[in-house]
Amino acid sequence: MASILLVDDDPQLLQALKLLLTSHGHRVTTAEDGVLAMTQVYRAIPDLIILDLGLPGGNGIMVLQRVRLSRRTSAVPVLVLTGKAEAEAEATARSAGATEFLRKPADPKELLAAIDRLLGRQAAA
Repeated sequence: MASILLVDDDPQLLQALKLLLTSHGHRVTTAEDGVLAMTQVYRAIPDLIILDLGLPGGNGIMVLQRVRLSRRTSAVPVLVLTGKAEAEAEATARSAGATEFLRKPADPKELLAAIDRLLGRQAAA
């Protein structure tokens, strides 16, 4: 069972994704802004972070950069899940250290497969 930090400013999306991930056996912690996200990261380092880019209290890129700069968290995989449609959004996220990039709304099967890849698990057939 992996611990996942889910960071998004949309409370309804957070709940839907939390339900999806917990139903697949993951422990999920949530944060609705960048400040809370960093507090959660340092409270208990997660196995994976799913991060939106458009956040109040520090945008997702800032969170990603802080995660990458800390020796304690630099190896944590970060899946950026964002509604930003610009091509630069992916390039910026990847250059800041994103491990994977998906656009919202993500297909649940695609999201779960990406999570399994990032956690080093073989996706169920």
